[in-house]
Amino acid sequence: MATRDPIAHETTARSATRRREQRKIVAETIIGTSIEWYDFFLLASAAGLVFNHLFFEPIDPQAATLMAFATVGLSFLFRPLGAPLVSVFPCTRKDHGAVIVTQNTNRI
Repeated sequence: MATRDPIAHETTARSATRRREQRKIVAETIIGTSIEWYDFFLLASAAGLVFNHLFFEPIDPQAATLMAFATVGLSFLFRPLGAPLVSVFPCTRKDHGAVIVTQNTNRI
């Protein structure tokens, strides 16, 4: 009569749970990064097609396009620099204060 080792069974179950969690984290990271890059693609497209005429109309078209793309470049530069600034807000509460602050500042 073979007996099951409860420690080995617990370790196997723990490693299966850990693999499941890691797969979930990888999937969420891929989805989040894809959405972020799509957002920058739309922003860069709008900068080249719309923003130069909408926001920088008084200056010549070439300079307006350069200014619009400079705006995209600044947002691309400062996006990762904002992470340490927002990380000081604890996200342990149920209302997720840091997420709300980040989403609202992106809309400015």
